[in-house]
Amino acid sequence: MKKYITIVCIFILLVSTSGCKLIDGEKMICSFKTNNYEINYRGTNITQVRISRQYIYEGDFQAKVEEKKKQIEEYEKKILRNPGITSEIVLDRAMVEHIITVELDGYDYEHDPFHLFDVPLTEADVKNVETLRERLVDQDFNCDPIVP
Repeated sequence: MKKYITIVCIFILLVSTSGCKLIDGEKMICSFKTNNYEINYRGTNITQVRISRQYIYEGDFQAKVEEKKKQIEEYEKKILRNPGITSEIVLDRAMVEHIITVELDGYDYEHDPFHLFDVPLTEADVKNVETLRERLVDQDFNCDPIVP
């Protein structure tokens, strides 16, 4: 009987802790024009915004891809000086994808000195996921919550 109670307790503990992990890892995906946004948040506080900008070329794309890669590298020299920002370039034949990850703790999102967002953010947007979601939807964004 004691063994049975121990097994039940362990099972309940596992279920309850896995539920906590789901809450910590919640995400929301938003897309607007050629930008895709992945918004990570914990509870109601947004912790990180990941912006993926895609540039797709037709025709003589090799030269255009190289030119865009150089432009992005110049841009990265400027933005990567800001703490909490990481950047990645993905090349795929006729497409260049530039992925910028912004840790919102410490970033001047109100003035957005590097123009990372198409929509000006306020302190309320960053602190509350529902407010941000409503704001993004008002700006013709399509947002869907993701279940990890």
